[in-house]
Amino acid sequence: MPALLEALGCIDNETTFDRACCTTADQLQHWCSSLVRISSEGFLEIAYFTVEEYLMSIDTMQEPQLAKFKTSKDLADANFATTCLTYLNYPTFETLPFPKVVDEDGECLIRKYLDTYHFLTYAIIFWDEHARAILDKPSIFKRVQMLFRPGQNYAFEFWKRLRFYLIREGDSQYEFRNGNGYETIEDTTLLYWAAILALPLVCEWLLQNQLDVNKPSDFGSPLHCALLQYTNVDMDYDNSDKLGVILTIPWVNNEESRICDESENARTSYDATIVPECLDIGYNGPISESTIQLLRRTIEIQARLGSPDTLLALVDYLGKVETSPQELASALVRAVDRYMDRDWGLNDPQVSAILTILDILEAWEILSVDPGYANKEGQNLIHVAAWNKDSSVLQTFFETYDCTSALRKITKSGCCALTYAVRNLRDSNVELLVKEYEAADVRTIRLIVQNALQQKEDRVLEIMRTSKVFSDYLRAEQSGQESLIQGSIDCVGAMNGCQTTLTCRVTVEALLNVAGNSQSGVNEDVVMEDAA
Repeated sequence: MPALLEALGCIDNETTFDRACCTTADQLQHWCSSLVRISSEGFLEIAYFTVEEYLMSIDTMQEPQLAKFKTSKDLADANFATTCLTYLNYPTFETLPFPKVVDEDGECLIRKYLDTYHFLTYAIIFWDEHARAILDKPSIFKRVQMLFRPGQNYAFEFWKRLRFYLIREGDSQYEFRNGNGYETIEDTTLLYWAAILALPLVCEWLLQNQLDVNKPSDFGSPLHCALLQYTNVDMDYDNSDKLGVILTIPWVNNEESRICDESENARTSYDATIVPECLDIGYNGPISESTIQLLRRTIEIQARLGSPDTLLALVDYLGKVETSPQELASALVRAVDRYMDRDWGLNDPQVSAILTILDILEAWEILSVDPGYANKEGQNLIHVAAWNKDSSVLQTFFETYDCTSALRKITKSGCCALTYAVRNLRDSNVELLVKEYEAADVRTIRLIVQNALQQKEDRVLEIMRTSKVFSDYLRAEQSGQESLIQGSIDCVGAMNGCQTTLTCRVTVEALLNVAGNSQSGVNEDVVMEDAA
């Protein structure tokens, strides 16, 4: 009861706390006798359930005269957050000395503060719980900025020490690591606490004010401590809020400590595996609009940087949460384009990231996955899957999609899917591809054989010789080459014994050159064009 009465005495926009403004329990009962009552335990409670039900159901359009009495969870949170933050920002608390060591005298001093300022305990512990969901409201954010203002800020120092004390006192599992003092939290920064409380908007604001994202403390850096929960002062907050912090802190230019969108400025010095670990937070509910914006930006940054582990963790997370916004989908499509358009050398995490993105987009019914989806170098998803060490990826493609056209595609560098599988010693993928090629049409088989001969891929040719369908076409193609070469040689010999035009001689020599350095069939159109 005393805490509530003190809270009612907090007047919005007042800079000092005046006890004369506090009401008494008798006055409160007199004014609200039909609405509230005091329980046998001395707590104030709603007189009847129907009172709360009525206040929450007031239709302000139908009864505008009752609008000021309407309540809801958001309104209650806004009122409590405003009251708590107004209370904590009073200059009174900036002048109270705080003990460096919690000995008997220090304990007595702290208890004196808590007994004198009844609302202090509640405000210290619960202000962020009320403010978190409505932090984007200017009036709330302004008060949080006052508490977290950079520079000399004794109000913040007082708050963090008292919060640490209350956590320790409330649960025996919390222990100081260095004796009984507060040495362990002395170097915890504003950013550290904004991160541990899961306040992404505050994190971003602080980073824009040049705070060091990697500054260590006894508990670690803000990112390590708050997101990986290495600290003994972890708070209980919704995992959707934690995601916002995860997406805010990492993409900062450490030299300038600011949020970055440009790829050259978005690299960070901490271990890149932190974010994927943090995303494994077991949350699969809806995410806020502001978090969606952070996800979009992070996806695009990771696509530019080529950070497959982080992107894979992000898209895997998106597959679990209750959302499928078009804006995220467009960012994912662009991410696929960026990955597929890189120079060949995709490692396995990148392959997994591409395939995971495509799975999500198809689940969202945004994009129908086409195994023939290729980049500017001609590398399609079958090539990517053949490169991947996990054969289940390729197996899934064959079981789920029609891969006929994708199988016959040759990249600009002259590689087919079988070439990639063989080159990277993916025996399982080689076996799968051979089976698929054996069921393919004549044109596809002939094209793949011709490609292997042209590229002189000995290991690929060796595998083809062990496959009946490939070996037949391989013999036929090799025989065709030999006949064409011999015929061209005979033709040149005949020319040497007779008069021929220069044009005819050049044409025949070109034909011989093509036959000796390439397979027949692949370059037939070129030869015929030259001959013409």
